[in-house]
Formats: sequence, structure tokens, C-alpha cells
Amino acid sequence: SRGLGDVYKRQVIKLEQNYRSTKTILDAAHGIVIKNENRKPKKLFTVRPGGDKITLMLCGDDREEAGAIVDKIKFGLSSGKKLTDHAILYRTHAQSRALEDALRDAGIPYVIVGGLRFYDRLEIKDIIAYLRLLVNPDDTGSLLRIINKPKRGVGKKTIEKILNQAVKTGVPAFEVLSKPEDAGIKGKSAAELTKFYKTLKNLSVEVNELTPDEIAIRLVKQIGYVKMLQQENSAEADVRIDNIGELINGIIVYMEKVKEEHEDRQPTLQGFLEEVSLITDVDIWNEDDEAVVLMTLHSAKGLEFDIVFMTGMEQGLFPLLRNSLGHSLVKDMEEERRLCYVGITRAKSKLHLSMAGYRRRFDGPNITRPSEFLMDIPENLVDVERYSYYNTSFAGKNLSLSNSRLSRRDKHQSTTDRLRQSNTYQNEIYHNDEEALDRLLQVGMMISHSKFGVGKIIDKEGNGEDMILTIRFGSDVKRIMPKYVGLEVLGYN
Repeated sequence: SRGLGDVYKRQVIKLEQNYRSTKTILDAAHGIVIKNENRKPKKLFTVRPGGDKITLMLCGDDREEAGAIVDKIKFGLSSGKKLTDHAILYRTHAQSRALEDALRDAGIPYVIVGGLRFYDRLEIKDIIAYLRLLVNPDDTGSLLRIINKPKRGVGKKTIEKILNQAVKTGVPAFEVLSKPEDAGIKGKSAAELTKFYKTLKNLSVEVNELTPDEIAIRLVKQIGYVKMLQQENSAEADVRIDNIGELINGIIVYMEKVKEEHEDRQPTLQGFLEEVSLITDVDIWNEDDEAVVLMTLHSAKGLEFDIVFMTGMEQGLFPLLRNSLGHSLVKDMEEERRLCYVGITRAKSKLHLSMAGYRRRFDGPNITRPSEFLMDIPENLVDVERYSYYNTSFAGKNLSLSNSRLSRRDKHQSTTDRLRQSNTYQNEIYHNDEEALDRLLQVGMMISHSKFGVGKIIDKEGNGEDMILTIRFGSDVKRIMPKYVGLEVLGYN
């Protein structure tokens, strides 16, 4: 007798036709994903042949990257495109901060899909509450938000005792914490609250002596908030730690803006907090809203947009490398490639890729390397636009622009005025990646090392990855290979 297997033979049908993207976009995506060994062979084809070349924007830092994207969106709007035709994709939530700032400054409405706006995120609200308490100890609302973050054994009854004592004695609730036993609070809770009070009180004295970013960094280190997240040992906790680091970067950018726009004004923590308070809420996005769309690459699955910006195309950021050695497992890399494929194929007509030669990081290296994914896209599909990529003036927040050997490009220069280079982009980015070390790390340059502190380069041997620097750290002299350590470039004395 014959079974069903004899009648119905299996046949694999590949769904390879794409009705959304141009051939240029599909060929770029194929160049990325074809390297996944565990993927069944498949190549999409489209009814939309040709198409615009992919634009690779080589930017000086994350702030310039965001500004370049805003320029592109403005150009699209002037050409008849709608706000909702534009989507900005990023690998990590923390990247949205610089993009949101640039869009907000330009008056361009935006929404975040699958997540919260940067300053609406839990951990950001918590740290902002801590900072507000530093400049205004009478802010009871901020106190109540963070009094038990991290946990200090403070429950509803303890809070009631604190508030009652404040009313009874006519002092701010924060001052009650100086002597919690007077409010009937005893044991571990009293000890934790006293420690909490002393930490913030000591920091508040330094608010007018240190720069806003220095105060924020000291605060984050002393309150134990990051340690609390690290103990969670989860992917979500890693994201929240990244966001806290990006908040510090936001403070640094605020300081830069104040110095650029007001020569006679000093940036203050109070000024930063006032700027944050002006940020208004935005409605949840739907297809009928007129707004630029921001989202992580994970959130982009199943969506499509006429113009897509994929940001942060840098090794370690995309592909995302989390472990201490800077390497991912093969399965992780395959998932990163699939994610890159998804991002590229969200674009229907035009794809922009962008990277920053210098990206502000709270606890890591500043000088970036191009994503290996850029090497997998056929060269004939890409046009390169060079902004201030590897310009010394982007080397660090403390660099004096007037003393830098390579001056910053005019910040008001339009996208159409930028230098466009259409030669082989792979040689372009990697040749200059090696040149970056030679340009940035010169004899006489001041640098910061995570272990040895601030030092001055007094000698230099070799170049590129073989470079060896002799650096004086106070009375000590060290020989260091930059390729193995994260050095922050501070500029010239």
C-alpha cells in the first residue's frame, strides 16, 4: 500500500521576492547576511531595480552624527517627503539621547517606538532626582523618589515618620535624615539614611566647585546605583547602565553648548536641570502621526520606511560586543548580522549609514573603529560623505579648539557643502582609521588613562597598530601600545 508520503512529496518553496526595497538595498543586505553559516541559501530579488546608492556618513562625533542626520531630514522635507517617511534606527537605547537632542533643537517632532524617550526612562528620572536634590534639598518629591533606590530599608511607615517629623519641626524632609532617630527611626534603616544624608550633603557642598559632569560622575559612583544594576546581572540592567553613562554624556554636551553660545557664561548643574525640565512629553506614535520615527533595530522588525538612517556603525556598538575581551560568540555575531539585515531592509528607497570617529563614553574608549559590517557591503553600492571624521577637535571634551592642529568644520555648514568622496569607501574608512592614531596621538598631547590618570606623551615610536607611546604620568613614565588600552585624548596644554 502507498502512504501519504508517496503521494505528497515535500518541496521547499523559497519566498525570495521583495516588494519593498530597491535592488541596491537588497544587494547590500545580502552582502551582510550571506556570511551567516547557519542560514539556508536565499537571495531576495525585487520588482524595483537599481535605486539610489547607500550613503555612508563619516562623522566626527555622536553630536555631529545627529546633526548630519537632521540636515538630511530637513533636505527630505524640502523635497516633498513627510516626517513619517524618515526612520532612525540604532543598536542600543542609549544612542537615542544625542539624536533626540538634535531633533528637539531643530524643532522636528519625533517619537520613539517600542521604548521611552531618553529623559522618561526610569533610571534617568532617578539620577535626575538625585541631582535635583543636590541643588535643592527642599525638593521633597525628588527625595521620595530615590530615598529607597538603592534599597535602604525604607518603607511606607518610615516615610510617614520622616514627613511627620518635617512638619513637626518645620524643616525640609531631607534634613530630618541627619538625625533619623529623632523621628523614631532605628536600626539599619537609621544607619542607611544617615549615610545617604551625609553622601548628598558632602556632594552638595561641591556643586559650585566642580563642573556639572564631575559632580554627576561622583554622584553615580557614590550612591551605589550602578552597583545595584550590576548585581542584577541582566541584559536590561546593562541597558540601564548604558543610559546612565549617556546621561553623563548629555551633561557634557550641555556644557559644550553653553561654552559655544555664551563666552561669558559658565555651565552649571542647575542650568542643565532647567534645560531638562523644558523637555515636553510626546504622544505615542501611530501611522497617522506626523513625526520622525526613532527605534532600536529590534523594534524595527516588520516595519518599513521610505528613508532609513542606521546609526553607530562602529565595532563594539554594531555589532554589539559586551564582554571584556571585546569579542562575541559566533551565535551572537550571526544574530547581529541578522539584525543588520533587518535594519537595512526596512528602507524602501534610500538608506543612510553613519558612524562617529569619536563617541563619548562614560566608562570606555573614545576613539572608535568602523563596523566590520561595512566591509561586507559591495563597494559599488556606496557613496561616502566625510564630515569631521577623525578631526583632532573631536578627540575629547577638554580639547581646546583654538589650540587643536585640525580645526572643527563650520557647524553651520550644510550637508550639500560637505566634501563627498566616491572612491572605494572601504579603503577610505579603514585607511583613515589607522591614520587616526597618528593624527590624534602626538608628542605633547595630554591623555587620560583609566589606571594611571592624566599624562603627557613625551615620545612616539611606530604608527598605526604598532605604535608605542612613552607617557609621563606625574613622576612615572610608562610605555603603552594604544591599540590595547582606552585612552581619552584631552588635547594640548
